Amino acid sequence: MILTFINNFKIIQKFISNKIFLFMLVLYLILAGLLLNPDLPLEGDSPIFFNLAQSISSGQGYKDIYFPGNPVHVQYPYCYPGLLALIIVLFPKTVVGLKLLSILFGAASLIAIQKLFSNRYKTESINLIILLTCTNLWFLSFSVILLPEMLYFFFSLLTLITGRAYIRQKSLVNRYLWILFVCLGVVFYTKTIGMTLFLAITVYLFFIEKNHKKGILILSWELFLVLFWIKFLVLVSEQSSLPIISQNYIIQVFSDNTFSFLSKVKLTLNNLSGYFHSISSLFLPGYFLGEDTFEGKRYFCLLYNLIDEVKFFNPRSLLVFSKTIIIFIGSITCFGFLRQLKDKNLNEIYVICYLLVLLFSPELFYAYSCNRYLLMLFPFLIYYFFSGILLVLNFKGNDAKDRKRRKFIRKICFILTGVLLVVNLTPVAFWIKNNMSYVVNYKYLSVKEKKYYHSFLLWDFFSSACWIKENTSPQSVIMHFSPPGFYLYSKRKTVFFNYLPYHPRGTVSEEIKLIIKEKEVDYVVESCKMQREIIYCLNDTSKDYVVVPLVNLSKEIIYKIINISPQGKLLNKEGIYWYNEKNYDRAIIKFERSIKIKPNFYTFYQLGRCYQGKKMFNQALQMYKKAISLQPNYEIAKSKQASILDILKKTGNK
Repeated sequence: MILTFINNFKIIQKFISNKIFLFMLVLYLILAGLLLNPDLPLEGDSPIFFNLAQSISSGQGYKDIYFPGNPVHVQYPYCYPGLLALIIVLFPKTVVGLKLLSILFGAASLIAIQKLFSNRYKTESINLIILLTCTNLWFLSFSVILLPEMLYFFFSLLTLITGRAYIRQKSLVNRYLWILFVCLGVVFYTKTIGMTLFLAITVYLFFIEKNHKKGILILSWELFLVLFWIKFLVLVSEQSSLPIISQNYIIQVFSDNTFSFLSKVKLTLNNLSGYFHSISSLFLPGYFLGEDTFEGKRYFCLLYNLIDEVKFFNPRSLLVFSKTIIIFIGSITCFGFLRQLKDKNLNEIYVICYLLVLLFSPELFYAYSCNRYLLMLFPFLIYYFFSGILLVLNFKGNDAKDRKRRKFIRKICFILTGVLLVVNLTPVAFWIKNNMSYVVNYKYLSVKEKKYYHSFLLWDFFSSACWIKENTSPQSVIMHFSPPGFYLYSKRKTVFFNYLPYHPRGTVSEEIKLIIKEKEVDYVVESCKMQREIIYCLNDTSKDYVVVPLVNLSKEIIYKIINISPQGKLLNKEGIYWYNEKNYDRAIIKFERSIKIKPNFYTFYQLGRCYQGKKMFNQALQMYKKAISLQPNYEIAKSKQASILDILKKTGNK
C-alpha cells in the first residue's frame, strides 16, 4: 500500500531514484550535525536574532530587550525571529533546536537547487553543483549559526522556481501566483536584499517576456510589501534604538555628510574588486578568507606553516600566487556568466540585480560580509565557473568525433572538483575535530582546556561579561562593541556607539556624552580600537566625565564612568600632572580640593598614589580603603591596598 502511494507521486519517485543526490544530502546532514554547538551566539548578528526571538516568545513584542528601555527593533525584518520564537516556545531550554532550523533549510535548499537547474542542465552538472555546495565551508558554517541566510537561500531559490512556473502559465491568475506571493513576502521579510528578486521578476516580465499584465500584477504586490515595511519603520522610528546604536548602510551611502561623490565612486570600485576576492573565498574558503576573521587568520597561518616546512614558497611568492588564483577564478566565473547571459534567463537577471544592489554597500569593505552576501549566489557561481572553463577551452558540446578533447575537458573538471573538495573539507575537518572535542568532553574540561578547545567562544569577551554580572548591580548599563551578545552573558542592558573613521573627534565626544547621559551608562568595556577611541575622547575632551579602569582581563579592560564637575576634573588633571612630575605635595593639594567639590573613588585613589609616593603608607591605605568603599569592585585599588598591607607587614607596622 505504501509503495502504491509513492508510485502515484512522480516527483517523490524521481527524488528517491537519484541515489547520488541522496548520498550528498546525507553527507551534508552528517557534516552539519558534527559542526553543531550548543552554545549561545556571542558576536555579529546572531545574538540580535536570538534576543528578538526571546522578546517575541516572552510576549514583549518585536523589541531590543538588550537595550535600555526595550525599544522597538527596526534594523531587520521579523520573519526569521518569528520562526525562532516558535521554536523557543516549543523547546525553551536548548539552542540546538534553533540551529537545527538552519540545517533543515540548508537541506531544503539542496533540493531546491536540483529542481531549479533540472530543466536547463544535465544531471552530471547538477550533481556537481550540489556536491560543491553541500561541502562548502561557508554553506556549512551558516547552517549551524543563528542567521537567516539558509532561510533566505531556500526561499530565494523557491521564488525563482515558482516565478518561472508562473511565467510559463498562460493564465493571469493561477495557483503558482499565490505561491509566488507567499515566497516574495517571506524572502523580503527575511532579508531586505530580497528586493532584488522583486526587481528580477519585474524586469523579466516587462522587458524579456513583455507580459505587462503579469508584470503589473507582480509589481503591485511588491510595492504593497515594501510600503507596508516602510510604514512600520515610520511608525516606530521614534521608539527605536537604531539611530543611536547603529546606522543603516543606505544612510551611509546616500548621505552627503557621510560620503562625497568621489568616495562613492571609490566605494563602488572597491566593491567590484571585492566581488573577485569573495568569489575566490567562496570556492577556496580555507585560504582566502578575510584577514579580519578568526578562520582567516587561522588557516592563513596553517598554509604558511606548511610552506615553511616544504621550503618551496616564500611568503611573497605565496601572496603573488594567491592574487593570481583570485584573478583566475574571478575572471573564469565572469566569462561563464557572460556566456549564460545570452540566454536571457530569469536566473541571470536575478544575479545581475543582486550584484547591482550590493555594489553600493559599505558592508562589502569587510570580506566576511561580502562572502555572506555572495553565498546566496554560490550555486550559480559554481555553474558559471565551470561554464567559463568550457568557454576558455572552446568546447561547444556538439563535437561527437573529438573524443580525446572531451576526455581532456572531463579530466580538467574532475581535477578542479577534487581540488575544491579537498580545500573545503580540510578546514571543515579541523573544525569538526575541535568542535567534537569541546562538546563531548565539556563537563570534564578545566577552564584552560575550555579556552583552548572552544574555537568560537571569545574568552576575553566571556570573562568580562561574567565579571560584570558578578560585580555590578542589575540596573547597571554597559557600553560594549557587541551589545546583544554581551547582554546574553552579563544580563545587563548594553549600548553601543558606532564609531566610524569619518567622524570628527569632537563630534564623537559630544555624541558619546549624549548617549552616556541619556542612557545613564555606568561602565565601558574596552575590547577593540573603537572602544579605545571612545575612552580617549571622554578623558581628553569631556568636561563632565572621567573613565577609570577597574580591572584588566587579558585583552579587555573594564572602565567605570564617573560624573564629576568641570572644575573637579580640571583639578584632577592638574593633580595627575604634578604626580607625574613627582611633586606629590602640590598633587595632594589639587586632589583634596577636588574631593571638597565632589567626592569620588577616583580622586581618593589618586590621593592614595600620592601618599604612597611619599612613603606615607598608612595615609595611602586609608585613601585606598575610601576608594574601595565607594567602588567595591575597584580591582586596581584593591591590588594597591594589598601591596601596601604587605609592605606594612614586612616593616612591622599596622
